[in-house]
Amino acid sequence: MQFKIINSVVMTANSKNQKYLTEQMILRETQEEFAKIEEELRGLSDNWHEYIVFPRDFDFSLTGYGPDLFLAAFPSLSLTEIHPLMVVVKLFGTSMVLCDGIIDRTNEAWMTTKYALSFQAMQLEAYSILYSLFPANSQFWELFRSYYREYVDACITEQKFASGELPFSEYTETLALEIGANKSALAKTSVAALIELAGDDSLLASLSEAVKQDLIACQIWDDIQDWKEDLQSGTPSLLLSRVVEEWPVKCDERVLKNLTRKIFYGGHINYVIEAACQCLDRAKELTKDIPQLAWRTVAVEKLETELKSLSIDIAKICHKNIESLQK
Repeated sequence: MQFKIINSVVMTANSKNQKYLTEQMILRETQEEFAKIEEELRGLSDNWHEYIVFPRDFDFSLTGYGPDLFLAAFPSLSLTEIHPLMVVVKLFGTSMVLCDGIIDRTNEAWMTTKYALSFQAMQLEAYSILYSLFPANSQFWELFRSYYREYVDACITEQKFASGELPFSEYTETLALEIGANKSALAKTSVAALIELAGDDSLLASLSEAVKQDLIACQIWDDIQDWKEDLQSGTPSLLLSRVVEEWPVKCDERVLKNLTRKIFYGGHINYVIEAACQCLDRAKELTKDIPQLAWRTVAVEKLETELKSLSIDIAKICHKNIESLQK
């Protein structure tokens, strides 16, 4: 019996060591792949004017939705095989941030021109890679077009509310969640591309929906961080829709103070945090049968930890402030 116990402990330890070594090997291979991507991006950017902004100058990508994070769901594919997709995600991620800056009109005229040209250059390079991977009649392009349409429709709808073309009374919670998901709908491209490369679409529905739920939660997280900026720019959000009755809002000190009190002491921020956590729970449930899925750890669980930590901090601060007022 003692031998069996010792043997079991040894086997468990060996299993943990093997898992650790495997994780370290994957991490090292991924880092090496990232280094190759940066080198390739430098080569691509050399084809353009020095003022064109490529990822090496504007460091952003859809890091939470890279194809490498979903690789565990497609065991027939290797990190080397998806290298071109990782380059595409880097290019598209950066280009969409530049595009958002233009749409939000947050840049000066020269920066807007610079970013618009950079956006076009990066998209051209990304399309060149995608066309080398997928035939024009493949399912990938149908999905990619639908994701792009979702993104465009969400941006237009949001701008209609911001401009006053649509009354704020029509900005429902259902619409807010849909816009939140679709504003980053292109993040689903990694899944669509991997499915096409693997030749197996059995996970299309579940993975796409899981990513959508995470996108909603991410948008809620961003809305919490940027609610004052959104208020000033007239950009609607689920959080603001719970405390603002109509646009435009005069953002003076008194209004901001009243809205802050409503958001934090009226339970509204707790409501949207809970809504985000429910989305993340659905994302985890949809991917529970895919072991060692890096995306679940890097994107879903990480955001869940941040949301719950924020909720605890808010509760502590509000309780402390209420106590001090009662003294």
